[in-house]
Amino acid sequence: MVETGKIYRELMELEELLKEKGKKLTPSDREIVELYSNTDNMPRLTWNNDFVIIHANKAFLDKLGYELSDLLNKPLFNPDGTSNFITGESLPSSYATVKKNLKKGAEWVQGVINSWYAKDGSVVKVEWTLGFNHTKKGFGTAQCKIA
Repeated sequence: MVETGKIYRELMELEELLKEKGKKLTPSDREIVELYSNTDNMPRLTWNNDFVIIHANKAFLDKLGYELSDLLNKPLFNPDGTSNFITGESLPSSYATVKKNLKKGAEWVQGVINSWYAKDGSVVKVEWTLGFNHTKKGFGTAQCKIA
């Protein structure tokens, strides 16, 4: 069982780190990110500095059964410390990775494994194999393997 108070404290710490960064993705950056994502055959997800989903490619959508409209502009982390996508058991390690990346400003995302809810309600393992968080540019993106 995941302790709600601990998740809330983690979320508050994330919010403080986000306030320090403040960089937003420009429209031209967003176009480049979408083009890059759409040419990738591996499932790929892209988020902004507020950890709101800004793009998912077809491979990602197909693996989890979502439409782009199901994910677009939705937060990875809810204000109450939960997630509509990441399971409760995976939230503590997800928060730890995010905090590490925010403190560095830019960081490779590799070897992170968490569980996600597919659209049909099933739980699938997502292994983030290659990507980055670049808070100075305003976004992060990563390829993944979805079991």
